[in-house]
Amino acid sequence: MGWDARVYESADQFLSSIVIADTECILCDVEMPGTTGLELLIKLREDGYSFTIIFVTAYFSDEINRKAIAGGALCVLEKPVDPALLGDWLCRALDN
Repeated sequence: MGWDARVYESADQFLSSIVIADTECILCDVEMPGTTGLELLIKLREDGYSFTIIFVTAYFSDEINRKAIAGGALCVLEKPVDPALLGDWLCRALDN
């Protein structure tokens, strides 16, 4: 879609990267080894980062959705994610 994207194997790898300050949007799974997506959201907000986070999950629940939205996530999408729907949410996140 023309955006500069980076891939990280885990939330912990992203947290240790030098690009956090340059991040505009995170597309992140909820369930990951090590730090989970929701834990990442909390950590980023505690550290003062306010960029947009879009979650995807194969384990969607009202509780996960509520926690993510309450923590400042833009949305939680259930896998398998329709590419057009994901594109729409990414455009919203990046104001395109």
